[in-house]
Amino acid sequence: MKRGLTLGATLLALLALALPANAQETITFTYEIPRGTTTIEGPAGTSYSFFTDVPTNAVGLTCSITDQADNNKSVHEGNDISVTSESGGVYLEDVERGPGVITQGVGSVTLGTTITTFIHLAEEPNWSNGNSIFSGVHTLTVTCDAPPPTTTTEPPPTTTEPPTTTTEPPVSTTTEPPVTTTEPPPTTTTTEPPPTTTTEPPPEVVTTTTQAPKPEVAQETVCVSRDDGRSYNVTWETVDGTRTRVLAEVEVLACTGGEDLDLRPWFFAGLLLIAAGVAFVWPTGDEWTA
Repeated sequence: MKRGLTLGATLLALLALALPANAQETITFTYEIPRGTTTIEGPAGTSYSFFTDVPTNAVGLTCSITDQADNNKSVHEGNDISVTSESGGVYLEDVERGPGVITQGVGSVTLGTTITTFIHLAEEPNWSNGNSIFSGVHTLTVTCDAPPPTTTTEPPPTTTEPPTTTTEPPVSTTTEPPVTTTEPPPTTTTTEPPPTTTTEPPPEVVTTTTQAPKPEVAQETVCVSRDDGRSYNVTWETVDGTRTRVLAEVEVLACTGGEDLDLRPWFFAGLLLIAAGVAFVWPTGDEWTA
């Protein structure tokens, strides 16, 4: 019977050691403001907020966040994006500074019930009507490591058998002392504690931000003479040396240099002068006969 109890206790201890520990749970969720469906225009320096709900099993966790802003071909300098929740967050600056620019940031945030994204329009107007405008794509990814559940292992029971005493009766008239038989004490089984498991933290993620070259924006002013004889100083906006749009036109008395001439009136005037000269020198019929 002692052997059976000892063997059962040993099997229970080995079974407890063989059971795997619960794996750590990872919670990840992503949301974005897509290009083409969200264009924000308003007075310069205005901020607009967007909210998204946090999964209930992630509320209260401290998580890592990766925020990425993708610009399209339009340029709206000075627009920023910030993300926060209960505490912590990430901030991206000047996310539409050039066509096709990708801006990325990594941070840490303690989650409440919602995550808030702020679109900060430029302090100086970046749109032709005097307002500021945002038209990019903003993508946010949140990754959380939930703590594993607590596991309790019960130690195996230990049973100790009492010693057995046997007394023999006397055989003859001679009284013999009683014979006492003592069983040896039971063998003690020692159970080693389970090994300690150490969980290494996840590797640090290093994010590289690649920025497209910033275009060269300048202004160019030229003087233009029109068909009606009026002259204008025209100011153009240029991007990388190419004229993109007219910023202003101011009428002047006459162009004095650095002008884009409208040569059509002078072309027709030259044709008239040539025709007049031919008629003057061409001989009459009498001159030919003479």
